[in-house]
Amino acid sequence: MLSSWSIHPVALPALAGLFLALSLEFRRIARDRGEDWREDVPLRLRQTLVASTMGWSYARWWLASGGVLLVLVQSEEVTSADLALCLPVLMWGLAGTPGGQLDMYRRGRDPDRRLDPRHPEAPRPRPRTVRNRPVTIAGCLIVAVLLWCTFWLGAQMPHDAESAADWVRALGILVVLVALSWIGGQVLGASLFSWVRLDGTHVTVQGGGQRLSIPVELIAEVRSDRGVRVRLADGRESSVLLPRGPAAGERQAAERIRAFADEVRSTLPEGPLYRDTVTHPGPDKGLWQVWLGVSLYLLSPM
Repeated sequence: MLSSWSIHPVALPALAGLFLALSLEFRRIARDRGEDWREDVPLRLRQTLVASTMGWSYARWWLASGGVLLVLVQSEEVTSADLALCLPVLMWGLAGTPGGQLDMYRRGRDPDRRLDPRHPEAPRPRPRTVRNRPVTIAGCLIVAVLLWCTFWLGAQMPHDAESAADWVRALGILVVLVALSWIGGQVLGASLFSWVRLDGTHVTVQGGGQRLSIPVELIAEVRSDRGVRVRLADGRESSVLLPRGPAAGERQAAERIRAFADEVRSTLPEGPLYRDTVTHPGPDKGLWQVWLGVSLYLLSPM
């Protein structure tokens, strides 16, 4: 089926549209923060890439709506399989709270909707991301294999099932495709979309379909016990932040988070800040539904 697709005619407008979406996000962030977009371009590029993963971002909406239009244009007639693919793609593009997390990020506000409570002249640690790189690489390789298996199984589906054996085979392939979609989404969430972001006055944890932002003044302890864990001042404990790796890597990640929290905590004003943890949908939320939609589209010739 894929061989009949005209990839080249749509490649140029697709790439041009994605570049335009990222450019709009780049300038939008600078405008909302009241800064000159020509200053510190590398930092602004990183901010643009982070924003592009959030729901309702220009880039994410372009990828979702562009993917839907591509499916509809390449189809001779709109079928139920086409709609089965379009719906999860749109859900992934819209995942997130409009005007919420993305808007706060564009304006440079903390996840609790407040401006940075530190004095403008207080030293700012350089933002950094802590992730388990071996797990990330291994997860991407596993997902590539699972994706290949998805397309291979789609090609094995009998087009004209007549006998009972054909129907049993088709049902078995369908069950395996659904399982591959769910497993692939879980592997992506636990590898590529699992990290800890140290930025501003929060430690932001991404994984499992959600993004948890923890103010540094609430962090009481960071342990490297069966993964990296954060215990809050009120006794609550976050889930495992990173997939388990070598003990030395876990200790190093815990130390980096602990050092960041201590450094930023020393720059906060005295007195209670009345902040709490904030939870938002993560960029990996809904990925397995998109995968499932692709699988159903591959079965459309049946």
